Amino acid sequence: TARVHQELARLVYISSRNILFIGKFRSVKVRGKMENEIIIEVSKIEYIDESVDKVSTTDELKKIDSMLDDQFFDKLASSFAPNIYGYEDIKKSILLHLVGGGNTRRTRIHIIIIGNPGRGKSELLNFTGKLGKSCYVNGKLASGAGLAAGIVKLSTGASIPSTGALTLYDYVMIDETDKAKKEDRAAILECLEQGTVSLKKVGVDLTVPANASILAAANPRLGKWKSDLGLEQNINLESFLLSRFDLIWGVIHQSSGERARVAHHIISQATNDQEIPFNVDELKRYINFCKTIKPKLTEKAAKHLEEFYVRTADYIEENNDETLPLEERQLEGLIRMATAHAKLHLKDEVEVIDMQEAIRLYEESLHSFGI
Repeated sequence: TARVHQELARLVYISSRNILFIGKFRSVKVRGKMENEIIIEVSKIEYIDESVDKVSTTDELKKIDSMLDDQFFDKLASSFAPNIYGYEDIKKSILLHLVGGGNTRRTRIHIIIIGNPGRGKSELLNFTGKLGKSCYVNGKLASGAGLAAGIVKLSTGASIPSTGALTLYDYVMIDETDKAKKEDRAAILECLEQGTVSLKKVGVDLTVPANASILAAANPRLGKWKSDLGLEQNINLESFLLSRFDLIWGVIHQSSGERARVAHHIISQATNDQEIPFNVDELKRYINFCKTIKPKLTEKAAKHLEEFYVRTADYIEENNDETLPLEERQLEGLIRMATAHAKLHLKDEVEVIDMQEAIRLYEESLHSFGI
């Protein structure tokens, strides 16, 4: 039995992370029995995995500095999940998601990938997990309480509030999002937008910071994408959930040429060793270093975005086609992505070229659905 007092009592909640207790052993009399119990009086609590993230060494930064050119983003993308062929733009957007943005209310970039089974979505999620303090969740098996917050019944019969994965990790990858129950999906809404997790039950009023960036994957409503149906009929997710993601990618159509290239890539991987610019550890250290940079948005880049937003929003309204959302949330998302792009290129300012890349990725995400 461990005993905690005062400030420490607020820190204690059930979690899957390793916790180190430091304290003194004491012998305490057990009421009504002729025996004593050994307990530990806890004086300090530490997370074992809370070690400071390692950043790129000086030598690595010198090497990166010599590589900073127009193709640098492509080189980073080719180092991300090299075992998966193609998906360059999705890989680029996941790198932005890992670095995080700035210049807006929140820095977290959320992405969802919707597509047919067997197209490597889970592999992308798994590789993302290697690059930060992360948690992989299967939507079919996870509950809203496990993701956000819930009440846990202890062996003593007492019930205590407990928080889940969204409050414990920097990155949460949610696979099979469409297979989760509607109420469990609703549990992540607050984290996506406000960056908090709340629990309001009788006698419990809990609000905890949840700074997780979410990368989600989902299948279409009928298992496979049906071209004769519209977007809304194919996507098995609520519109209020979709609008909170900065980027929505479709992995739907695959031409026979692409299929042949994928097959060639898989077979050549089995026979040859690939040369990639950065290994997993180097990429992880570089992403940690980029997170520390805080570039400012320039007026030119802001003006460029404003013109694009007004023009595109008007176009969507006039044509009123079935399209994915372009609202104020997506506008902030584009600022976040442009800031992340500037961070990856070690810049002090977010320039027009960074904004153009963010807009290009947004447009490519629309094209991936045939919009």
